[in-house]
Amino acid sequence: MAISTYLKVISSLPMLLYFLIEACILLIHF
Repeated sequence: MAISTYLKVISSLPMLLYFLIEACILLIHF
């Protein structure tokens, strides 16, 4: 049970990181 939750968090992490980087780039540009 805990392992599947951990895997879900790990799999959603790259998207979150990508979104964060995109937001930072937009803030720097504008």
